[in-house]
Order: sequence, then C-alpha cells, then structure tokens
Amino acid sequence: MHTIRIFYDRNLENRFPNQVCDRLPWAQRNLERFEPSFIQETSTIENCDFVVCPIFWGEPQNKNQEIEELAIQAKHKHKRVIVFVLADPIGPLNVDTDNLVVFRTSLKKTEQRQCEFILPAFPDEGLLKYGTPFSPIAKADVPIVGFCGYVDNNAETKNPLKRLIKTYAYQHLLSNIRLDRILKALGVHLTRHEGRRIRTQAIHLLSHSLQLQTNFIIRQSYHGGIFNKGIMHPDPQMKESSQKDFCTNVLGSHYTLACRGGGNFSFRMYEALALGRIPVFINTDCAMPCEEWVDWKEYCVWVEERELTQLPQKLLAFHNSMSAKEFIEKQYACRKFWEDWLSPHGYFQQFHRYLRQLL
Repeated sequence: MHTIRIFYDRNLENRFPNQVCDRLPWAQRNLERFEPSFIQETSTIENCDFVVCPIFWGEPQNKNQEIEELAIQAKHKHKRVIVFVLADPIGPLNVDTDNLVVFRTSLKKTEQRQCEFILPAFPDEGLLKYGTPFSPIAKADVPIVGFCGYVDNNAETKNPLKRLIKTYAYQHLLSNIRLDRILKALGVHLTRHEGRRIRTQAIHLLSHSLQLQTNFIIRQSYHGGIFNKGIMHPDPQMKESSQKDFCTNVLGSHYTLACRGGGNFSFRMYEALALGRIPVFINTDCAMPCEEWVDWKEYCVWVEERELTQLPQKLLAFHNSMSAKEFIEKQYACRKFWEDWLSPHGYFQQFHRYLRQLL
C-alpha cells in the first residue's frame, strides 16, 4: 500500500507571523498522531503528496493571506494543501485557489464540495477526567434525557419594540413546530437561527413527554458565561465549575440531547460519546466523520429534522429495544467508537483513509 507523504513547514513563526499563538501548535500536535505506516513526513515540498497547513482556520468567511500564499506556492508545485477549519460557517472558503483539501467541523451534506471532509470537534481534555475511569449507567424503565447548555431565546436588537416582539416569538411561539412550519411556508421566519429553532423545539417536545424524565440545565449564556466575545474568563474556577456541571449532567443521564448550535454540527454529541453516553442526535443535513466506514445509527438515537415531532417516541423505541445488558454494552461501544474514530488520536490514526480517496 502506497505510503502517503506530507510536507509540513516547521518554520511557523516566520511563515505565519500574524496568527494567534495557540493556533500554531494545533496541526503540529496532531501531525504526531498520524499512523506512520500509512503517512510519513517529507522534508521538501517537491516530494510530498500533500502540504499540511500548520494552523487551523477559525474564520473561513474572511481572507487569510498566509493560508492563501501557502496555497499559491503549493499550486506552483502542483500540490494540494490540507487545511483544518474549526468554525461554524458552512459556506465556501474565502480563498482564490482551487487546490485545498478541507477538513472542517461544519457543513451541509447536500452542499458538501469535492475535497471537503468532516473534522470532529474535539472535547476539552479537562472534560475527560470526569469520565475516567469509565462507568456506565444502569438501564431504567423510564429513561433520563439530559441537556446542559445555552438556549438563546432573548432577542438582541436596539429597537425596544422589535426586541419585545422577537423575544415573545422565541419564547412562546417557536416551540410550536406546526405553527413554525406553516409560517415558514408562507415566508415568515420566527427566527433565522437554525440552532435556536431546533434546540427550542426539541427541548419543548422532550419536556412535555410523560414517558421520559428530563435532566435539563438551561443556561442563559454560552458555555455558562465563561466566554465573552470569544475571550475566556480569566478565573479558571469558573471554567472548572461550568465543565463539572456539564459532565455531571451527561453522566447522570441515559441519553444526551445533541443538536446543532451556531454551526451545522453538534459539539455535545462528541462530548457525550467521549463520556460513554448515548446522544440523541437531530440530523439537520449533517455530514459525519467516518460515515463511509461506520454506521452512526449504531451509536446514537438518530432523528431526522423532518421527524422531529416523533422525537420522544423514537427515543423510547430505541431505549426499549435493548435489554439491561445490551444497554450497558451500548455505552461501552459509544466510548470505544469515540476512542477509535473521533478522539484526536483515533481520528488522525484513521486520517489516511480520507486522503487515499484523493490519490
């Protein structure tokens, strides 16, 4: 089998002088996870199959001069450049070259472009300590479905009347799926934020089911307020407390609601699998990592967006299809699935599979 050769410019500071320092070691750290029998590093660009961009791209809707210069240089050598995009936007990258191989966290499956692949969202390493050693939760007759997170149902606009009307719509009308769909068909949008729509409706449905127990912590700010305009709060105890509450919620529930947020992917889904719990995943035209080789429906309660009104019934059917022993085994399988395919180590061990599709 052909060994894939990659070139990675380790002269990072000179090539990318304007990048935030924590973006620089990201690719370098993950390069070390490549399976050496399948992927090897070369010392010159001429001898490689792919060039690896040494930073991740956090704002793909904006131009990045350094990445574009690297892509142009590689194109002159007839090489393609692997770029990692960790961001919510789903549109085309703002770049004027056509030789990028893009691994991104967010896109729509029906709009997936050639040479685009899904990159998992990797949970914070601090989260994993709460699930170590791994301990499954016993099956119960009434399943507990958990959610700990932000549901943005307060409008942000300077006009006080518009703010009042929008907030009322978010909090009192949006949960009505039938009304929302009728209004959308008429061209009236209660919200254009799809994450707000799906989360509000899913939480409403589960909360009103008499056959389920909910374990919901609805936060009033993103990540429990530890981020403000993308900047983390300086108090480490605030992050620790937020993370502990989240993990306690996941580990204390049989299932975790996992639906999209600002991007068309669920960070929470990867976190639930990492902690060995079963996600309840709402598919909003999502592309999934490793879906060519793994059946995702084996590891989560899979609900299409068009089936959202059936969410409680689908969860119950999934739960009731397993014996107590099988339920325990399913949690171990979820944890192993994450370790083998979705963790940083597992994903980059399997990385050669994606690249071979392009050779």
